[in-house]
Amino acid sequence: MKPTIENKTGKEMKELMEMAHRLYPYSQKRLGFNKPAHIEFHSDPENASKMLGKTAYYNPAQFKVVVYTDGRHPKDILRSLSHELVHHAQNCRGEFDKGMEVGEGYAQKDKHLREMEKEAYLEGNMIFRDLEDSIKETKTMNEDTIREVVTKLLEKLTNEGKVPPQLAPFVKKAQEKAKDKKDDDKSDEKDEKDEKKDSDVKPDFLDLDKDGNKDEPMSDAAEDAQNEVMGFEGDEETEVTKKDINPKNESAERRHQNRLNEALMNKWCK
Repeated sequence: MKPTIENKTGKEMKELMEMAHRLYPYSQKRLGFNKPAHIEFHSDPENASKMLGKTAYYNPAQFKVVVYTDGRHPKDILRSLSHELVHHAQNCRGEFDKGMEVGEGYAQKDKHLREMEKEAYLEGNMIFRDLEDSIKETKTMNEDTIREVVTKLLEKLTNEGKVPPQLAPFVKKAQEKAKDKKDDDKSDEKDEKDEKKDSDVKPDFLDLDKDGNKDEPMSDAAEDAQNEVMGFEGDEETEVTKKDINPKNESAERRHQNRLNEALMNKWCK
């Protein structure tokens, strides 16, 4: 026996009904229920005006799902349907055969019903999400495939000179669009490679003062290295150092340079 899905809102809901017909068999396959459900979409403006009004409910005695539609996004309506179909699956498993109260606040009063509600929220949302993703993926694949086939066909007809004159402008436009897409794909690929290349570039500076900072300019590192070797930091110099490096004293300057070279060799060649 097939399920019944009825629009009782008095409004046109063609796309919603089509999606409901897709969701039902998808849910049945995932949940494995073996009895058909009766699904109705209702309009209830008074219920919709309430902040905490009903969105849907399931009647286990009648295997019936009722979903309210006023002021709701179609995806939200379908999530409610998916949620109630989990309750339908629970009913088919005999979960409602224990004489439980399902009135207001039942999820707070009965531990078993609370677990059933958890399952309905989790499974219902995920089933609809998976269906949505599969539809979008199929649509994208179909569009790409069709575009590729049409482009190749147009190229073949153009090369053979078989394109009717009245179709020439459309063929040219389609080929330009395909070329632009191909160029965009190549450009995106190049940008990704450039970004990866830039991220792999190492600093050009040598660590002259051996402090581990390779981003430090070489001039600063060299100055730091010289200061460390000469026994002072920054602008702090001893009187002996100032005298030794006085350019007027040639022998002192030579001794200073020899000391510096020896110290640097000892430091860097360890």
